[in-house]
Amino acid sequence: MTHLDEVLKEKFGLPVEPLNPFRSIFTDDRAVDAAWLTEHLPRSPSPSPRREADRRSRRRHDPNQPSRRSQAVKKKRGVAALGSGGRLNTVLIGAALGVAVLAGIIHYFILSTGIKSQEEKIRVAQVEVTRLETVLKEVRDFEQKKTASRRRST
Repeated sequence: MTHLDEVLKEKFGLPVEPLNPFRSIFTDDRAVDAAWLTEHLPRSPSPSPRREADRRSRRRHDPNQPSRRSQAVKKKRGVAALGSGGRLNTVLIGAALGVAVLAGIIHYFILSTGIKSQEEKIRVAQVEVTRLETVLKEVRDFEQKKTASRRRST
């Protein structure tokens, strides 16, 4: 298309310039033949007098038309820049974090209850150990008295 840049400029109301991927590439004239390089560079169409006049006339500001700045779309920031998919992702991540925190709290209470149960079992077992130690001491004392009385009787 010969007037693609004009069509795009009119359709979107934005300045259009031809793409030149070699614009910022600098070469050493001793290593590359300048004539070959110039021959293979992309060329932009030369502006015709009519196109130049059209461009100048479009630049004049019409007071009945809003300015370009007011027509410009305000850039979205943060989550709004992601669109509806980004907001959905944010909601899903927030919900997942909420579920993870809730699961952590429930897990803490389950472990806390288990620990209290084990501590109670340990306390009961400790009381039993203390009671059995006194019984064991009585048995030892009885055995010592028994051996002592046997020695006396023999």
